[in-house]
Amino acid sequence: MEMAAWNSFRRKVIQYGWEDRWMILSFSPRTEGHKWMLRVFWGVICVLFFYPPAVPASGNPSPYIPVKVGIYVSQPFVMHGEKGINGLAAELWEGFAEQQHIRFRYQEYPTVSALLDAVHRGEVDVAVSNITLTEERAARMAFTFPWYDSGLRIMVSGGKAGVPWRTFWSDMTDAGHIEVYLLIVAGILVGTVLLTVLDRKLGDTFPASWFDGLAEDFYHVMSIFTTGRTSHKLLFGSVGKIIAGIWMVCGVTVVAYITSSITSTMTASNLQSVIRGPGDLRGEITGVRAGSEAEKYLRRNGMEPLGFEHLNDAVVALRSGKIQAIVADAPTLEYFVKMNPMAGMKLTGNTFYPEKFGFALPLDSQYTHLLSKWLIGLHESGELDRLKDTYFGRET
Repeated sequence: MEMAAWNSFRRKVIQYGWEDRWMILSFSPRTEGHKWMLRVFWGVICVLFFYPPAVPASGNPSPYIPVKVGIYVSQPFVMHGEKGINGLAAELWEGFAEQQHIRFRYQEYPTVSALLDAVHRGEVDVAVSNITLTEERAARMAFTFPWYDSGLRIMVSGGKAGVPWRTFWSDMTDAGHIEVYLLIVAGILVGTVLLTVLDRKLGDTFPASWFDGLAEDFYHVMSIFTTGRTSHKLLFGSVGKIIAGIWMVCGVTVVAYITSSITSTMTASNLQSVIRGPGDLRGEITGVRAGSEAEKYLRRNGMEPLGFEHLNDAVVALRSGKIQAIVADAPTLEYFVKMNPMAGMKLTGNTFYPEKFGFALPLDSQYTHLLSKWLIGLHESGELDRLKDTYFGRET
């Protein structure tokens, strides 16, 4: 029956003059060339039928579709540089992408929470930053092998500048002592001039030169201020003695004030930060990065921190007195203090609440195992430690 159908089809081809066009499909070739073309044709058909086009396996990334990489700027893990995004976390990811021949594009998010929400919704294929691994987060997304051991630390203001004498001067100014000192200096100068004028008129042996006269009376005025005594000849009899007595009392008072003001300022400077650990943060306004583990930690311990998008925003608030401390990842704060020695910030206390950093990916991501394997290889070869030393320096 099938042969009859085929013969009927051939008759129609011949009837309508299509024989030359359909000769290649004939099972009964008329020439050797026809036979060769027929073999080639059916060979191609068999290849297409039995060997479909290859597609990437689920475990291997496709080099044709750019991977969406979400980032959160956090020094020194993710930073904006002259040549684009850089930092320890970015360098780790880019090394993996280069090895796997993966094309990718960065997409920045304003907070850690926004970045992790994007991972959970599948908007990005991987989150690159110093992301803390937690049980709550692991229920919503996958994490790679942890590539950094960290913890939280506290940063406080160490003064308005990083140089000690500038800090001391700033504290004295804030306390109002500098204004009083200026009044004292003005009083000494006025007293010196008045005493010189009187001595020039009443003193027979007083130096004729104004400079010599001012120098001698300045010495007498300062002697009264510092010791309460002077060898200067008393003027105006009994009235002069009363004036001299009042002057000596003022001198002793001024010396006592200067001594106490310097001592109190230095003591206050040393006690400026009584925050040395998380327990000292109660009752203080503390800044954190919004959505970070630092914020969650403080809230779990009954505190109400003030959230900021980035560390620099929190530093501005700390300088202005809006907050009294910043709690964040220890390496981030250590890097900030190291790179900004004149910012007047200092670290206090030890590291607490241990953390581990890793990359976050969707639960069904095809990159999790490959990326973890890559990170483990860097750890075993020592390359990971070398990269850390590049940004933080070698620990001694």
